[in-house]
Amino acid sequence: YQRRVRGNTCFGMDHEHTNFSSSKGGELQGADATQVEDVSPRVPEEPPSEFKQLTLDKIDPNLFLARPEVLWKPHGARAVFGGQVVGQSLSAASQTVEPGMSLHSLHAYFVRAGQPEHPIVYDVKRIRNGHSFATRGVTARQNGRYIFTMQASFQRPEIGSMQHSVRMPKVPAPETLPTVQERARALYEDPSTSSVVKKLIEPRLRGPPGPVDVRVVLDADNFSGLMEDSQFKRDMSKVGLPVQIMWFKVPGRLPDQE
Repeated sequence: YQRRVRGNTCFGMDHEHTNFSSSKGGELQGADATQVEDVSPRVPEEPPSEFKQLTLDKIDPNLFLARPEVLWKPHGARAVFGGQVVGQSLSAASQTVEPGMSLHSLHAYFVRAGQPEHPIVYDVKRIRNGHSFATRGVTARQNGRYIFTMQASFQRPEIGSMQHSVRMPKVPAPETLPTVQERARALYEDPSTSSVVKKLIEPRLRGPPGPVDVRVVLDADNFSGLMEDSQFKRDMSKVGLPVQIMWFKVPGRLPDQE
């Protein structure tokens, strides 16, 4: 599972979560990594299905294609899920750097709304290949028009390199939190919820779950209640006041080459 605070993603993993993806650059070290309760591993009854939302066709060494059948548009959204476009761009860029290099930083802009009816073409520019760093530029086009642009830096692991991240606070385990659909169902069935909000929620309840399992710890809907807990409030004071805290994971198996 991953926890997002103020747009930064911190990664934590225990024995139960060994199938969940993580980034080398964001792994929690030492005491931070022990915040999640240690439990015995569970053996799945059957292998998880492959997570295809990041699958790309490699057209040539610097050109990649996302087919319409793997694109996801959330209920009520006007465009393809932005996180998927970022992930596919990173997948394309990572396939052009040497093995062993991990993402160091990125900067991106959403230019236009992408639609799931049409494929997305990702064009990777190999800006620089250095000894320790590699820089890539990625543009995403749909129907000949740019919808997204990104600059990414990849780094080779170095001994003694500086590491910094927000300290992960003690938060409830993801298994104890409701899914997005369970939260939507509770809001829909709440008598105080307005008819306008219920109309917006209905498509989400009828549709299938999204491709990413999200468990919200803290957001605008439960901010006041959680902040009444004095211990939780003290933990939050160590990292600053977050906008959101959430766990998320990919329920399937990520493609090995990406």
